[in-house]
Amino acid sequence: MVHESIAIYYAGRHASIRTLSKRMLADVAILIDIAFAIASAFIIKVLYVGLGGYGQSGEVLAGRLNYLSVMALVISALFLALHKRGHYNYEQAGNWSFLHEFTRLVLAVMFSFGVALYALFLIKESALFSRVWVFSWCATVFLFLLMGRVFWLTQFEKLSQKGYFRRRVLLLGAGEALQRAKDGLLSDRSNLDLAAISDLGTSKSAGHSSDLALLAALNHAVSKGQSGGIDEIIIALPSTEGTLLDLVIRRLRLLPVTLNIALDFGDCNFRALDLSQAGPTNLVSVQKKPISEWNVVLKACEDYFLAILSLIIFAPAMAVIACLIKLDSKGPILFRQRRHGFNHRIFWVYKFRTMTVTEDGEEVAQARKGDKRVTRVGYFLRRTSLDELPQLFNVLLGDMSLVGPRPHAVTHNDHYSCVLENYACRHRVKPGITGWAQVNGFRGETATPELMEQRVHYDLEYIENWSIWFDLKVLIMTPIYGFVSSKAY
Repeated sequence: MVHESIAIYYAGRHASIRTLSKRMLADVAILIDIAFAIASAFIIKVLYVGLGGYGQSGEVLAGRLNYLSVMALVISALFLALHKRGHYNYEQAGNWSFLHEFTRLVLAVMFSFGVALYALFLIKESALFSRVWVFSWCATVFLFLLMGRVFWLTQFEKLSQKGYFRRRVLLLGAGEALQRAKDGLLSDRSNLDLAAISDLGTSKSAGHSSDLALLAALNHAVSKGQSGGIDEIIIALPSTEGTLLDLVIRRLRLLPVTLNIALDFGDCNFRALDLSQAGPTNLVSVQKKPISEWNVVLKACEDYFLAILSLIIFAPAMAVIACLIKLDSKGPILFRQRRHGFNHRIFWVYKFRTMTVTEDGEEVAQARKGDKRVTRVGYFLRRTSLDELPQLFNVLLGDMSLVGPRPHAVTHNDHYSCVLENYACRHRVKPGITGWAQVNGFRGETATPELMEQRVHYDLEYIENWSIWFDLKVLIMTPIYGFVSSKAY
C-alpha cells in the first residue's frame, strides 16, 4: 500500500510564473552600465576634444590609443570596485537607502578615476588629456550609475513582490526537523514557493511496509522533479538519521535541481555561513574571523598611513589646544584611562583633558548635560571631538584603529557585558577613534541599556560587514556627522 502520509500541496497563485534569475538580470545591468560608461567617454571626447586631438596622422593614432588606455583603466577599476562592494548583488534589493547607495558610488567613482589620474601622474602623461573631458566623464558616469542603481533596485523590489524570483521548492523530510523547516520556508515568501511536501516520518519504523513507503515517497519526489515543476529540493531530517540522509541524497542526485540539506540542531538559532570538511567530518561555520589574512595588512596600512598624515596636519592645532588647556584649568594636558581593546585586552587610551577630574577606578561617572566637571575649553573640545586627537598615538601604538567600535571605560565595559548579551562581541576588532555607531548619531551619554544596545547594533553591523570601503565611508562621514554633536556633553 502506498504511503498515505505524503502531503502534497501546490502554490497556486504563482505556479504558472516562470522563475527568473536575479544573477541574469544583474548581468544585464552590468552590461548596460559598461556600455554607457564607454559610450559617454567617446561622446564627450568627440564633442569637446574632437575626433583626433592631434595634428599629424601618427599623433592622431597615438592620441586615440592614449584615450583608449585611460578609458580601459578607469572602467576596469570602476567595475572592480563596484563588484567588490556588492553593487550588483540584488539579493537584498528590498533593504536599501539612497544615502547608502550615493556614498558607495562616490567612493567607487573617486577610486576609479583616482587610479587613472595617479597612473598618469607617475608616467608624466597627464598633460596629454583634457581636464574637461576627465571631469565631465566622471560626473556623467556617476549620475548615470546612481540613476541606474535606483532604477534597478526599484524594479527588483517590484519583481520580487510579484513573485518572479521565487524558487519552487519540494521539501522532503521527517519529524520535528521537517516541521521546523516547513515553518521557516513559509516565512520566506519573497524568495521561495513551497510547491510540495513529502513526509518520510513513518520510514523510521521497522518492517517491509516502511521500506515500500520510503521508496514511494522518494519515487514521488523524483517524479515531481522530472516534471519540471521544481527548482530546488530541501531535505530536512533529524541529525541522527545519517543513513537515511545518505540514501535520500543518492536517490535524488539524478535530478537536474539544486539539492540542499536543512541542518537541524533542535532549538538552536544561528546562521550558517559556510560548509567545509576536515577529513570525513563535515563542519558548519557560524562565525568568521572579522579581519583576517590580507585584510589585516590592508587595515594596518590604512591606520598607520592616515594616522601619521593626520598627526602632521593637526600638529599645530594640537599645540594650540595644549596651551589652552593649561591656561584654562589646573591639571595635566593629557588624560589617560584604562579601556578594553581587541580581544578584551586592557590598554591606556589618551585624550585631551576636558574635565577637572581624571577618573579611572571602580566608578567612572559619564559626562551629563550641564556637567560641572567639564571645563570651558573641555566643553568645546568634547562638542567637536577634538579631545580625541591624541588617540592617533594609540593607533600608532597598535592599541586602536582609526575606525572601529568606540572603547569604553573598564567599569562601564564590565557593567554592560553583564546587561547586554552581545556587548562583548564588540571586542572582536580593535576599537576606533570613530565608528559606524558614532556617524549614525550614537554618541555621548548612554543613560539606559536601550541606548547602549542600539550602539552595539551598529558596532556589530560594522564588524560583520567590514571592508576598506566601509572604513573610508565612515571616515568621509565623520566630519559631516561625527565631529559636532549635541549629544556630546
